Amino acid sequence: MPPTSPIEAAVNALRDGKVIAYPTEAVWGLGCDPKDAQAVETLLKLKARDANKGLILIGSQRAHFDAYIAKPTGPILQYMQNYWPGSTLLLPKSTSCSSLISGAHPKVAARLSQHPLVVAICERFGGAIISTSANRATHPPAKTLDEVRAYFGEAVILVPGELGLAKTVSRIIDTETGAIVR
Repeated sequence: MPPTSPIEAAVNALRDGKVIAYPTEAVWGLGCDPKDAQAVETLLKLKARDANKGLILIGSQRAHFDAYIAKPTGPILQYMQNYWPGSTLLLPKSTSCSSLISGAHPKVAARLSQHPLVVAICERFGGAIISTSANRATHPPAKTLDEVRAYFGEAVILVPGELGLAKTVSRIIDTETGAIVR
């Protein structure tokens, strides 16, 4: 029986180890289950992305990041309160966080989203997913479904929807130094 909605199709694809393409606040994103090493490796190959760079996690509630970040302390909690939702925060990673997610870094990038489609996927999936721009390394991020198709063809599962209203991708803030990395 076919899925009843794009959300169900996306969640089923995530659970089956597939890579999905979905609209985010500013650009189309590629995502997969961050706990599925094979899916993460597939995503990295599709993007031709250096695994040492790390990837961003996106979720709809703070608890979605518990498996990936160290227990937040006062200053980290303050960053979360001040900059979520919206900004991507570089947070100290947990001991169980895979280097496929953090790359060669002691921190993991995480963003709390309010995009309705992202929220629905994360809620139904029950956790955070990978969120990296839908493009090959060195190419501009996809801003349309046609651009996603041109980059990846049928190698990804397309989740139809509209981009959010953000004009640029999220800024990335290092919660240790306060530096704006992007």
